[in-house]
Amino acid sequence: MSKEKPPFNDFDELGWNFINLGKSHIGISCTVTIPQRLREFKGEIHIIRGENDMRVTTICSYKGGIGKSMTAFNLAYNLSARGNRVLAIDTDPQGDLSYMCQRSFSSKTIYDVFQGKKMVTCIRRSRFLNLDILASDSRTDEIVGDRPELLKEELKQITERYDYVIIDCHPAMQIATINAIYAADDVIVPLKPNRFERNGLEIMDAYICQIQSLNPEVKFLGILFTMYAGRKSQKAIIEDILGHTVYPVMDTVISAGEAANTSLETRRPLALHRRSSQIAKDYLELTTEYIESGKKDR
Repeated sequence: MSKEKPPFNDFDELGWNFINLGKSHIGISCTVTIPQRLREFKGEIHIIRGENDMRVTTICSYKGGIGKSMTAFNLAYNLSARGNRVLAIDTDPQGDLSYMCQRSFSSKTIYDVFQGKKMVTCIRRSRFLNLDILASDSRTDEIVGDRPELLKEELKQITERYDYVIIDCHPAMQIATINAIYAADDVIVPLKPNRFERNGLEIMDAYICQIQSLNPEVKFLGILFTMYAGRKSQKAIIEDILGHTVYPVMDTVISAGEAANTSLETRRPLALHRRSSQIAKDYLELTTEYIESGKKDR
């Protein structure tokens, strides 16, 4: 039986055009091999996942303000722009991912799913082709309960609709965050390379251990360095972290840049907003690395 497609939106202005990327710009010798370059393609639809093989990825961190929602938004969009059917789920009461994706305010959100509504009735079309959104609002902060499996069970009902599910989380280990981790096939933890984060490695270690205790089967894709500005101090901190952490680190490093701020203001993914900017290229590179990591598991 073929997958039922979610309702499509109007075509976005990017179409299927992407940019070839070169090697990483970070210039740190101790990083692992950079993933293969993006292929340039036009007019083609690349469905990466196998039949009935929906992949659920949670973007989470113990700290806010490190590009978590930006990562979820751009990864979800870039996947959808390649022809994949993507569901973005916002479990953060702040609702940044919802703001960037929604066409208009939705009366049904992730809060309603935890109140017993079927997830499929709360999902809405986003502003972009192939990308749907299960939004959040301030009520998400009021979610209580002791059912860590609720979100996972609801996702089982829509496996034929989507190829990818990308979940954005609140920094606090609330019940919605616990559900997002419990439902995940894999997890990405963004980390800003500064001295405070280096000093907080023990907190991050505890956070990752908590993730693995909640879902022993989850694959930890890696730490994703974000907001990298090319300063010597940041390079030194990244090298220090790479030398001391036992956890994998993503090959891609996400740059800092004004394009990130202005894309939030315009509610546009970076591939549409400033596709020639370094941060837009970084997120395209991250998308390729993410897809390749899934192929290795198949």
